[in-house]
Amino acid sequence: MNDMSLLSVSFGNRAFIDCNVELTESLNAVKPSNWLVVNNGDDGDKIDTVHHSYMTPVKGIPKAGRYAQGSYHHAAALHLGLGLVKTRFLVVLDHDFYIIQQNWMQRVIEHMIAHNLSFFGAPWNPFWNLHYRDFPAVHFMAIDLDRVDPSQIDFTPGFLNDWKWSILRFTPFQFGQFRDTGYSVARRFARSPEHLTDLLIPHYKPPSMFNKATEIYCRLTQSFQKGMPEGMCALPKKTGYYTDKSFLEQYACEASNERWEEFFWGDQPFAFHLRQVGRRNFRTVSEAADLEKLKIIVRFHT
Repeated sequence: MNDMSLLSVSFGNRAFIDCNVELTESLNAVKPSNWLVVNNGDDGDKIDTVHHSYMTPVKGIPKAGRYAQGSYHHAAALHLGLGLVKTRFLVVLDHDFYIIQQNWMQRVIEHMIAHNLSFFGAPWNPFWNLHYRDFPAVHFMAIDLDRVDPSQIDFTPGFLNDWKWSILRFTPFQFGQFRDTGYSVARRFARSPEHLTDLLIPHYKPPSMFNKATEIYCRLTQSFQKGMPEGMCALPKKTGYYTDKSFLEQYACEASNERWEEFFWGDQPFAFHLRQVGRRNFRTVSEAADLEKLKIIVRFHT
């Protein structure tokens, strides 16, 4: 066992978590100390603890009736799991975020220790340009809890009781400002000089964006956005923030075409993310079809 816990939230996603467990076990010589799975979905969707002794199912919590209730439901489950973590390192991992590098857990631990990192992970893909930048999203966020006080970690979205957001939500300049799950962690630590952060590199080909009006804006401003404030830029300004390289295109074209997201660590493929929730904005996501493609890809990597 290593000094790392994984934390995932299930919304009735047992089959996808099983695939993640299979992939993680096959690629890592050393198993996690614990894999906490907070069950916010069907109570009958139980996680297998017989064949995977390090798996810890956690009873979830009911939804609260409020704006963006899905995000608040997710954040509350993460807080519940965070309180049960006993290891130095925690990895918050979406049920449909799949890491494909050999011995990635040990490599992440060694990388964070060697570079004095408090956080390491995957940023929001630039396609989702309203979300925060320059900090890991809760899709994959590794945290050194020796460097970060767990009581300071707040996954709660910031949509409610935020006067600035109440104004921004009605303006066209929301880039990097969306107060979704994890936003409060980014706001608290992203610019802290005592908390260093390192990021994976997402695959992205501009100006493709989730909103056509924003895509047009991006085309019009891309050539001179260097002189614009970050909040007015449809794309991150930092050089090398994303790459147009793809690994899924080489062996899983259909998945790539359906907006499965890809992440590199340096120049090496590191992970892919189904983004099932976000992709529902564009078409009806067939979980059965996703699962079939996923199993083929997992077998390819195992």
